Amino acid sequence: MRRISPTIETLGHINANGNATVQGDLAEAGAVASFFGGQTIPITTIKGHCGNLGAGSGAIELIAGILALEKNQLFPVLNYQTPDPRCPIRPVVGSAVPSGDSFLKLAYNSQGQASAVYVKRFDRG
Repeated sequence: MRRISPTIETLGHINANGNATVQGDLAEAGAVASFFGGQTIPITTIKGHCGNLGAGSGAIELIAGILALEKNQLFPVLNYQTPDPRCPIRPVVGSAVPSGDSFLKLAYNSQGQASAVYVKRFDRG
């Protein structure tokens, strides 16, 4: 198995955990900005569309990200109205944003478990 790591140049978007809590969103946005050196990569989350699905959230959100790759179109962040200057991110607010060829799925819970999965479009050619 070949290991593939995302870079700023190859990462199409980030599928964030996006709990819509001030503390959680500040921490997640800060980690993304710190890791990617302040680059503004499109970020989306599906929780606004379906709520927090508990233990199933990560899997359902991963599927949504894969579908976004398949359609080459990101789903917008719902209920995002006022940018917080402390969150240096670029949330997807429109429906015409391309997904790119890869994404990073971030997930965490209140018990301290966290994961990140990098998904890249498979090219058979």
